[in-house]
Amino acid sequence: EYTAIGDTVNLASRIEGKTKETGCTILASDAVLAAAGDCAVAGAHHRLTVKGRLQPVDAYEVVDAAKAAADAAATTISAATIDDEE
Repeated sequence: EYTAIGDTVNLASRIEGKTKETGCTILASDAVLAAAGDCAVAGAHHRLTVKGRLQPVDAYEVVDAAKAAADAAATTISAATIDDEE
């Protein structure tokens, strides 16, 4: 029997589990923030000790993902409107 639990999924679960400890609503790894680009605004930096890792993991509070995503969507809509008018 196979499961979807791999290192990435395990780490995501461990980081999510630290939200109460850090007082953050959303925590994300630096890799997730890099992938999100302008769609997420990072806040406080946390070095987390997580089970299964020898070294601490860097994670950041996500403070305004909704606004950043809305701004990105508005930019996309504006660009699409300009393309349609040409």
